[in-house]
Amino acid sequence: MTLTEDDFKKIYKWTFQQLIDQLKKRYIDFKANSKFNSIRKPLLADSKYVRPRFLDPDNPKSGRKDFYRPTILSEFDKHYTRKANP
Repeated sequence: MTLTEDDFKKIYKWTFQQLIDQLKKRYIDFKANSKFNSIRKPLLADSKYVRPRFLDPDNPKSGRKDFYRPTILSEFDKHYTRKANP
């Protein structure tokens, strides 16, 4: 499957920092700590939740940045307590 730049941005909306910000807004007990990393790390292999962007797309050893889909929140819902909706 090939994604255009626009398609990629529509699907994988969040950078790592934006993911952290969304999790802080969503959960009362969220902290970016080892628990968070132990949940996040296995998800890095699943393109349903995250895809890397490489500095040099033809070289998988080049620098990369991960981008996250909002669907990843469903996985964090299993581990954290959601804030009550006002």
